[in-house]
Amino acid sequence: MRRRALDAAFDLDGAFSSVSVTLAGNAQPANVIAALDILLAPFAGVGAYAREDQISHASIESELQQLRRMARVIPPAFLVVSAILIHAILSRLIATERQQIGLLKAFGYTRSAVTAAEADLRRWRADRKRAEDDLNRTRTVAETGTASRQALERVETAFSTLSAATQQARAALDLARHVVSRAEAALMPAGARAGGDGLPVTAPITGVV
Repeated sequence: MRRRALDAAFDLDGAFSSVSVTLAGNAQPANVIAALDILLAPFAGVGAYAREDQISHASIESELQQLRRMARVIPPAFLVVSAILIHAILSRLIATERQQIGLLKAFGYTRSAVTAAEADLRRWRADRKRAEDDLNRTRTVAETGTASRQALERVETAFSTLSAATQQARAALDLARHVVSRAEAALMPAGARAGGDGLPVTAPITGVV
């Protein structure tokens, strides 16, 4: 049955089981809850409660608190790990280039000059790496082009071989046709050969029973 029919059958037309109230900015929740309890007591009201006591609000608030804790803990942990890795990488770079740094300082270069020289050296190394990559790509393209040319040459050779075989087959076919025509001429009876006017003549054949 539909809801309206059930409401009419049980005399519950317009009835409701729960009420949600929005408070104004200057309202006191405790006073509103007490007034609602008094108002709904004749209708078997079980008591009003604030938003903080609702199950859905409590679950959402707990999830938000977990996210706040994660926001306080996880980003600093990632920053600390990143700082440790960067420190290890820079320390290793300095250790591998300690001789060059000492040589530059022995020649009277200052700390800023050494830093600038290191930056120039890194840029030079990066440029050399890019140049090597470009050279490798060029070699790969050249090798690919060589392979393509070789494949084209193999195709041309196969085509030439096929053309020669076709010519040989045609010559053999012409020879076979000539041999067949000679054989037909040899097997042709004397009376069926060409007459005086150059046309083939057929002699009548009579039989006696």
